[in-house]
Amino acid sequence: GGGGGGGGGAGIRRQPTTAPPIVNNGGGGGGGGGAMMVVANGGVRLTGNINLDGGVGNIGVAGANSGAGGGGGGGSLVVRASGNVEVGSTAEISAVGGLGGDQTTNGNLMQAGDGGDGLILFETNGSLVAPGSVDDGSLNPTPAQSPGSSYGISSGPIETGSGVTDLAFTQVDSPYLIDTVAGTITTFGGTDMGVVGTDGVFEIANLTVLDGAIINATGANSLFLRASGFVNIEGTINVSGQDGGFPDLTTDPLDPIPGAGGVPGPGGGAGGEGGSTLDAVTLTNGEAGGVPAGVPASLIFTIPPGGDPGTPVPPDQIEAASGGESSSGDIAAACTVGGGGGGGYAESGANGSGAGDCGGVFPNAGSGGSAYGTSSFLVPDPDNPGASIALEVGGLGGAGGGAVFDTGTTTALASTGGGGGGGYLEIAAAGPLTIGETALINARGGDSYLAPEGCGAGGAGAGGVIRIRGKSRVVIDPLATLDVRGGYANDIPGAPGL
Repeated sequence: GGGGGGGGGAGIRRQPTTAPPIVNNGGGGGGGGGAMMVVANGGVRLTGNINLDGGVGNIGVAGANSGAGGGGGGGSLVVRASGNVEVGSTAEISAVGGLGGDQTTNGNLMQAGDGGDGLILFETNGSLVAPGSVDDGSLNPTPAQSPGSSYGISSGPIETGSGVTDLAFTQVDSPYLIDTVAGTITTFGGTDMGVVGTDGVFEIANLTVLDGAIINATGANSLFLRASGFVNIEGTINVSGQDGGFPDLTTDPLDPIPGAGGVPGPGGGAGGEGGSTLDAVTLTNGEAGGVPAGVPASLIFTIPPGGDPGTPVPPDQIEAASGGESSSGDIAAACTVGGGGGGGYAESGANGSGAGDCGGVFPNAGSGGSAYGTSSFLVPDPDNPGASIALEVGGLGGAGGGAVFDTGTTTALASTGGGGGGGYLEIAAAGPLTIGETALINARGGDSYLAPEGCGAGGAGAGGVIRIRGKSRVVIDPLATLDVRGGYANDIPGAPGL
C-alpha cells in the first residue's frame, strides 16, 4: 500500500504577557492507500468501484507557525489472470495520492506536499480490454445507438491460423475480389494472390491493406481473414450487400420483369425479388428476403401452411422478412399494395407499409425480419438443449415489394427488389492489429428503391458484421470508419419511368 503522509510541525506562540506560551499543534498526515491483489485461474471482469486513494492531510491549529500534514501515498491494485481481463465501462479504479493539507486557509503561508500516486497493474495471459481502447466514434452505429455495436473480451478462442504468406493490397491493383466460395483472392487484372481459402477462411502471415486499396468480397460463406503475424489496415474492405433492383416495364409491357433482389455480402442473406402481375388474376407476391446460408435449418422459423401470418416468432429462432402482397385494382381509385419488410440482425427490420383499398381488398404489407445477432455470436442449439452453437453470419435480406395490376388502365406492373444483407467479416491477428485513420470497413445492408405508382417498394437489407479480434495489441484509430448500418429504404431511383 501507500505510505502515510508526514505530520505537520507544531509551533509555539509566546504571549505578550507573562502567560505561558501557546503550542499550536500541526495537522496529521493522510493515511496511505491500501493494497489489493486479485489472482484468478481464469478470466476477470471488473465493473464496480475500487478506491485505493491516499488520505488527505489535515491542517494544523490556526496560526502562523503550525504546519499541515502531507497527503498519503496512493495504494496498489494488482490483477493477475490466466484468462482474459476486462475493465467494464462502469468500472472506477483509483489509486491516486492524497492532497496535502492547505494551511494557507488559516493565514499561514505553508502548504503540505501531496502524496505520490499508487500502482494499478493488470497481468494476463489472455486479452485486456479497457475503456478508452476503442473510440466509439469509429463505430457506425455507435454502441449508444444500437446494441449491435460493442467491444469487450472475446466470447471464445481467437483463431489466427498458421499462414506463411504475406499479403499486401495496393491502390494500383485495386479493386481486389475475394470469393469465399471459390476460395480465391484476385487483383483487378485477374492475378491470383496465391492464398487459397477454405469455407471462407483465409490464413495469412502478415496482412497489409494500404491507403487507397479497395477489397470487395462475395460468396455464400462468411469471410475470415486470419493472420499469424500482424494486421495493418489503411484502405477499404467492403462486404456490404448490394441494392435491390428496378423492374423492367418497357421491354415487354405485357409481361414486366420485377426488380432483382440485391446480392448479399459474404455470409449475408439475399434480397427478395419484387412482385409482378400479368393480369387481374395472375399475381406474384414480393419474394421473402433471404436467410444467410450459414444459418442451420432448425433455427429458421417458417409459418406452416394455413398458419396465421401474425404468429409470434419463437425465442431463439429466425424469421425472414416477408414480401408485399400483390393485387389488382384501380390505381386512380387509390388502390395500392404494400412494401416488403426490411431485413433484421441486431435489431428487427421495419415492416412494410402503404397498402390501400383495392376494391374492398386490403393487400398485406411485408413484415420485417427478426432480430437474432448477439455480441457473443453464440445462440442456443435447438437440437441439443443446454448447449450453444456459433452463429457467424451476416444480416437478413430485405423482401421484395408487392405489385399491382391497374384495372383502370389494364396495365401490368412490377415492383422493386429488396436490398441484400450485409456480410460477415472477421479479422483476427496473433500480432499487433491496427486499423488506421484512413481505413473504411463496410458491412452495410443494401438499399431499396421506390416502386412504380401503386406498387410497394422492396425492403432494405440489414447491416452485417465486422468482428475484430486480436491476441495482442488492438488499435482502432478514432478517424477510422467501421460501418454496419442497415440499408436505406424508399430511396429515389435514377432509372427512367420510375
